[in-house]
Amino acid sequence: MKNNPPVKIFCFEQTGKSPRDERPDNLLKAEVEWCPVVTTQEQWLQVLIDALDKENDQTVVLVISDPERVSLSGEVAMLADRFALLGTDAVFAASSTYLLEDQRLHYFYWKHYPRPHERYNYLDSTAFVGTAGGLKALLRQAMERYGEQCSYHDTLSRYYADSACGCFQSEVNFILDHDQVLIASTRLSAKPQAQKGWMYEMLYARNERDIYSQNHLISALSKSLNISRMGDTFRHLTGTNPLVVGQDTPSPATPGKASFLLNMRAHLQTVRQLFLIGKANKWHFQKERIFRHLPNKSAVIHKATELLVGRLEAKKPVSFAHYNDGELTFIQDFLKGEQHEKWFGRKQQQYNPVLAERLYEAMRFQKEGYLVGVPCSLDHPKLRKQADEIVGDYEYKVQAMAIHHNLAFMPRLLEALKGREVYFFTNEYQDLSFFEAFGVEMVSERIFQVPFRNSYLEYDRFKDMRFPDEAVVVLTCGMLAKILTKVWYENHDSLSVLALGSSLDDHIQKKNISFELYPSDLPLTRNLHRSRSFLFGYKPTCKECFDFDD
Repeated sequence: MKNNPPVKIFCFEQTGKSPRDERPDNLLKAEVEWCPVVTTQEQWLQVLIDALDKENDQTVVLVISDPERVSLSGEVAMLADRFALLGTDAVFAASSTYLLEDQRLHYFYWKHYPRPHERYNYLDSTAFVGTAGGLKALLRQAMERYGEQCSYHDTLSRYYADSACGCFQSEVNFILDHDQVLIASTRLSAKPQAQKGWMYEMLYARNERDIYSQNHLISALSKSLNISRMGDTFRHLTGTNPLVVGQDTPSPATPGKASFLLNMRAHLQTVRQLFLIGKANKWHFQKERIFRHLPNKSAVIHKATELLVGRLEAKKPVSFAHYNDGELTFIQDFLKGEQHEKWFGRKQQQYNPVLAERLYEAMRFQKEGYLVGVPCSLDHPKLRKQADEIVGDYEYKVQAMAIHHNLAFMPRLLEALKGREVYFFTNEYQDLSFFEAFGVEMVSERIFQVPFRNSYLEYDRFKDMRFPDEAVVVLTCGMLAKILTKVWYENHDSLSVLALGSSLDDHIQKKNISFELYPSDLPLTRNLHRSRSFLFGYKPTCKECFDFDD
């Protein structure tokens, strides 16, 4: 009786296309069983789970979603032995960028998720290997979380990113093949030809591939990685010998003259991007200043974020609003009895003594879980002194920027909003579909719009609103949010009210604010703004609100 093969390969074949009747030639000599899985793309996850259900939990399975893009070594039968040495339940191919099809998700994950120093640190679901039992558990958990709202590839990419960030605990142990020794992904991860420093290499590789792809041509880098079935070419270029390699989709070769012009265009675009990066980061090129991958370990920062997200996750009532230069200027002018009609905050709010007095009252209000965000004492000592005089010694006084512009806490915040009854107060320039993409329930009856300018005039319309127990209110409507936060939190015992404001600008703004949304053009630095470098580029170390070095 013949033993079970050491590896089974589950390969997707889409309905409507002729399935492969025979396994690839290089597998004929190997004890590998080729198992076509015929289904539609929308049913991939469920059909794969059903197929794995029929296997022994210890069977090693290689899953390939796109057979046209994957090359297998003739030594692929060794996959089970190599996999066993890793001591994990599953291994995914690793790419150098998120391969998310939804651009809203792509930008969010790029901006908010930390990443270590490895070049290939993003999941590529084109190929992965694991035990049948481990893969079943992983895929079921992923499908329960994202299956109905995301594509197959986006589901697995989000599963990896959210589990890495601590949004939930994965039921199985899985890793990415960072060193590309078992499974390699050449999608945006080929070794660049240009050797001009780590940043130039990465930028040029990205630009060259994008430019060739736009012209429906295969890039020079892809051609240089013309991977043979035995993996010799890949081993020569990268020093590794993977058994499975995911390649770019084949496309026509490029004529010499056109290739030269496209390569020159990629070099010029790279030089331009390096200039923008240098300018935005005050000509600091350390990876710690460019990437957002270092963990924030400051006790001050964690105290602030845990007070907010920790209470929200525990379904305890919590409120947050920040008071920076605009709000404190209003309050200062009110206390001095000044009268004027100056505009503040991108001409969003005109000074009014009634509004200023309500801001003053909101800042002085105290209740358990009522977080008052104040300026940083290191960067803005005068404003902080003024805020301390108003707020006093208060348990829930926090650094505003530790929450308001702390990128790391946003994934947990969105996770905590799932399954809650959420109300939104927004303006006409904002698109809230961003929340829907992350599984937050959007109900039209719970979305209220106010004018972008002088929204405080709507105060009397909303101040007496009542909300269900344990509901959450999210406000992104300027200074109106600060004064409504106070009155609603005061009048409810189990309500959470979050005035998030500009911390969400580049996710929800449709127009009016000209943020340049990267990484579509500049994939290595923060979200940049022509006139602002704080947070959006180089950020000096601040032990209170944004600490890179600790």
